[in-house]
Amino acid sequence: MTSNELRIVKLSENFCYHELFPRHMCENLSAFYLKGMIDQRILNIAEQIRSDLGSVFVNNWYWGGAMQWRGYRTFDSAYYSSGSAHSWGQALDCNVRGRSPQEVHECILGQQDKYMALGLTRLESLEDAPTWVHLDVKYTGFDHIHVFRA
Repeated sequence: MTSNELRIVKLSENFCYHELFPRHMCENLSAFYLKGMIDQRILNIAEQIRSDLGSVFVNNWYWGGAMQWRGYRTFDSAYYSSGSAHSWGQALDCNVRGRSPQEVHECILGQQDKYMALGLTRLESLEDAPTWVHLDVKYTGFDHIHVFRA
């Protein structure tokens, strides 16, 4: 099945399944099944970033690009780790059109209470993720968004 044969199915208001799941999952699993594999909080956070800053880009394999592991990751990904929030549908790596990762960090940390209320707990440091933004909802127990080193 080619990407052109896949139906575009919305996962949330502005995101479709192919933007958060790898190709083989979209080709082989139903939308109903996939919906249960992604944490709704990470979708809500992505929607809020889109509202605050503009278009959010995660995976691009559907349009012929090479990126398919920036959302949900399975064991066949070179980036897979069983402890990673990506492997539990609780993380995504993204870019925001026209914004640097630093600008995205500044927006989120400047509105920390709003993003924490949506469930955001962690951002990967700009030193480790200089060209993208890693967001996740993995439990930390902190009363602030934790900027961590990978």
